[in-house]
Amino acid sequence: MKHTILMNVRNHAGVMAHVVGLFARRGYNIDSIAVGTRENNLDSVITIIIDDQGNDKVIRQIDKQLRKLVDVINIRDFPYNESVNRELALILVRFKPEELGLVMEIVNVFGANVEDMTENTLLIDISSVSRKVRALINTLSTKFEILEMARTGEIALPYQNI
Repeated sequence: MKHTILMNVRNHAGVMAHVVGLFARRGYNIDSIAVGTRENNLDSVITIIIDDQGNDKVIRQIDKQLRKLVDVINIRDFPYNESVNRELALILVRFKPEELGLVMEIVNVFGANVEDMTENTLLIDISSVSRKVRALINTLSTKFEILEMARTGEIALPYQNI
């Protein structure tokens, strides 16, 4: 089962490297990681998604190790299914002019947006759960040529904050 870890950390160079290094040294795999500054620009929030393999001991061990890092201000962890998670993807797709209707239909079905367009390319953005982002990418790749793509890691907040 997946688990979400939210960390408030001091915003300066090397903090993320220390966090990722801790996971690497302990042999824990990170499924997703995203970092963004807070409103004060002095702190950042690191969102990490891991597969805890159904083992609470793994989560407790990770939590203990992260709390030892000097730049960690606080940590919250919770099961993945107890949070609202989102991922962003930008996808540049090539299509034939006669396929514009089809590609636009796919974009609309997935609730994505067109950010830019030429006569044979669309720059599409989607912000959604990872499953939906993957489904859009799979659908587009079977019908069109994906020229370029960029994806973020997931960000999350627990339900109790809503």
